[in-house]
Amino acid sequence: MKTITSQQLETELKKKLDSAYLLIGADEFLFSNCIQLIKQKCCFSNEMMNFITLDDEKLSASKLLTELESMPFGADRRLILVRDADFCESDKKDIIKYFENPNVYSTLILWGNEKFGFLNKFSTIVECNKLKNYELQKIIDTWLLPYNKTASIEVKNRLIELSSFSLGKIWNECKKLCDFVGIRKEIMMEDIELLVPKSLEANVFELSTYIFKKKYENAISTLNTLLKNNAPQSILATIISTFRRMFLSSLSKDTDAELSLLLKVKPFAITIARDQIQSFSQKKLKLINELLAEVEYGFKSGQISADTALYYFIFSVKEII
Repeated sequence: MKTITSQQLETELKKKLDSAYLLIGADEFLFSNCIQLIKQKCCFSNEMMNFITLDDEKLSASKLLTELESMPFGADRRLILVRDADFCESDKKDIIKYFENPNVYSTLILWGNEKFGFLNKFSTIVECNKLKNYELQKIIDTWLLPYNKTASIEVKNRLIELSSFSLGKIWNECKKLCDFVGIRKEIMMEDIELLVPKSLEANVFELSTYIFKKKYENAISTLNTLLKNNAPQSILATIISTFRRMFLSSLSKDTDAELSLLLKVKPFAITIARDQIQSFSQKKLKLINELLAEVEYGFKSGQISADTALYYFIFSVKEII
């Protein structure tokens, strides 16, 4: 077993193509990019015959092994991509036995699923986690260069924040921004605010800021906008996780990087949380989280709907702030 990052994959592929790759992480753009890099290594003349996708939860070992043991058609390698499968124990044993002496003309790509852990020791594990802020800044610069465009650090950070660190979203927004500014060389903050839609997380951050500043009308307005485009239960879950993160950030003496690993978020998210709660006591944050626990229980027990729970939270949090 070998573990590499998605950025290291291209270098590793120059050395050799392994029998199996397990792609893990949270950024689907990186997943897709890794698959493209592996495809390029194979130099397909006929992709239809040599790149097979098996997207079936009930996939059997016999079907998978048939594909793996088949020879490529007019190519050096045959690729089999498995997105989702739940193998029984006997199937796992058969697949493990195959990988003890695999077909050198086939490569298996497993799309990030914990169910594939039994193949860890036979696979090169490729981490496709969301990238760090400074890494995304460099990538943005690379993407803007062919368009002869630039952006300040503040503008890039705002783009990253609004895109929730999603490389795919950043890529789409970069193209849109470059087309929008025309002959102007620099992308400005005004362009970002005008064109880049806010993610659910960014909107919830804005809503929480209004709550802390006691601007409840703005908070209600933000909530009304969110409800037009998002399921109320998703909004409620994001609000709960956001305020829980704030409370834990106030309690922990860990660094932003250390706490981000524990909470499985970006260090930037912890930094923002700590900046936002500087003027609030742990007692108030604890009371807000207790209110949210009450609201969540009311929703999950069927006593109130999710949208009612959201409005109830905003009107009730006034008594705490």
